[in-house]
Amino acid sequence: MMNGTKILQFIRFLLFVVIINFMNYPSEAPAQSIKLISNSPNQPKNRLAKLKFPNNGAPVGRRRGGARREVCPNLDNSLTALVPGEDSEVESKSFLTLTVSEYPTFWIYLPKFPATVTTGQFSLQDENNKDIYRKSLTLPNKSGVIGFKLPQNARYALKVNQKYQWYFKVSCNEAQKRPRNYYVYAWITRIEMTSNLDSQLKATKPREYITYAENQIWESALTNLADLRLSNANLPQLREDWTGLLESVGLGEFYQAPIQRYQLEE
Repeated sequence: MMNGTKILQFIRFLLFVVIINFMNYPSEAPAQSIKLISNSPNQPKNRLAKLKFPNNGAPVGRRRGGARREVCPNLDNSLTALVPGEDSEVESKSFLTLTVSEYPTFWIYLPKFPATVTTGQFSLQDENNKDIYRKSLTLPNKSGVIGFKLPQNARYALKVNQKYQWYFKVSCNEAQKRPRNYYVYAWITRIEMTSNLDSQLKATKPREYITYAENQIWESALTNLADLRLSNANLPQLREDWTGLLESVGLGEFYQAPIQRYQLEE
């Protein structure tokens, strides 16, 4: 039998082994989303900027608000729907966009309006101009990119393969008897999530926006990337991809604008 001294020495030895093993045990891996974003596969620079979101012949809308000096003076930029489109001296068209979401987010660039202009209105309609959702809201006191999230209520859910039009308008010169509306509108349709698309999304997770963009699913791409930027603002890869995605549709001037979400109320 071991005497007391040997027992004590044996216990100390066991404690030493436990401590060494604990120190050498690998620490917990960082969250998968951050790791995958930071160490993403090598991609050609501005790859997203080279993508095309063409006019597919569907109904077109109005991507930018009217002439600023005629409607709302002293704006830093035009009220703009962040959607594919084309601009000319005559008009600014918005193209039909795709989404896989029942309750998508609608993105605009909102300029800084004069202090006398305080409210805006968002509305969603079906192909027959019937209101699905309409809500007035208070404008923020600074310019930026804003995403209006549709409430998760079955009354507002987008149905697959149906076209919807959405509007955002601001009434300038509200003190006048006939204030002029400064507005943008665009079209959107929801497509079905296929097994092939789902497999592609899993392969690029958490940067699903790459798959969405390559499949021309604009709203889902922009929303996914905006959400990642809001939660990982300092990652250079996300900043570069955000710039590239906006440049792909000719809206690169807004790449530095602050991003915020706005949950629409029921």
